[in-house]
Amino acid sequence: MSRRCAFVLGAIALAQLGACSGPQRDEGPARDRQITTAENAAFAAFQDGFYPAAETLFGRAQQRAQLIDDREEVVMSTYHIAVCRLRARRLDAAVTAVEQARAENSGRNPAVDDDLSLLEARCLVLAGRHAEADSAAQRALTGTSLSAERRASWLLVRAECAAANKDLASARRLLNEAPRQSDSRPDRVRVEAMALLLEGNAAAAAARFDDEARLQQQASDHPSMAESLLRAGGAYEGAGDKRLACDRLLRGALSLQGQGRHREAGEALARAAASASAVNDSALAIRIETARAALESAQTPAGR
Repeated sequence: MSRRCAFVLGAIALAQLGACSGPQRDEGPARDRQITTAENAAFAAFQDGFYPAAETLFGRAQQRAQLIDDREEVVMSTYHIAVCRLRARRLDAAVTAVEQARAENSGRNPAVDDDLSLLEARCLVLAGRHAEADSAAQRALTGTSLSAERRASWLLVRAECAAANKDLASARRLLNEAPRQSDSRPDRVRVEAMALLLEGNAAAAAARFDDEARLQQQASDHPSMAESLLRAGGAYEGAGDKRLACDRLLRGALSLQGQGRHREAGEALARAAASASAVNDSALAIRIETARAALESAQTPAGR
């Protein structure tokens, strides 16, 4: 992995936030072999969805960087640890890693600080800390050197916070201000769906949440994909389409179960079963019971 590719995981995560790329370090002498080896293994684990394993491997890279006193490498590995924690939905821990990376960077590379701030804002939004995320976005938007893509990212953070707070007028205004090249981004699609829900158009919102889920699937962001499917299921419930609601909730539950998020999977399965009870579909009933059995087996300690 080249020095310029070292923030590839950050680039993957930030692509979901609308960043053009993750932080990059300047070309220079060949990187430390142990750090490169650990990062390559971490990247493979990350791509396979094994986020705790990837975090552990990036932790090894971080320790090696500290040992050889390479502050830039410390920032890089800490940043990637934050990305892994975000994907694992360990949001408070992800914010802590962002703060550690920012402290290590100490303003030496403003581009890195900007990427860290955007990553932190996504963590805050997922954690429901919308006022903090919106404040961060407002501060970032005062910058005079923002690219169109990065400006769109921050406007969409603000739009999502407004929609979450049921401020439809502000959400629509901020969506319109975001540069149009962001039309196919998951974050824009998600906010559009949220706005449609606020307008009372649940069927159109459900279709957009489906679009968001497909985009997240294409990006291999399966945690976000599962959450998109649950949003779609809720919107289909609101539109009165119990069959599609059950399908989306069940698919989201199965993805969550595969990620080890058993409590959320159980809640989604309960919602799916409630929707299924309103339709006479034996195939759906079988799928739900199969998923329940698998979830119970996964939660049963070995040896019982």
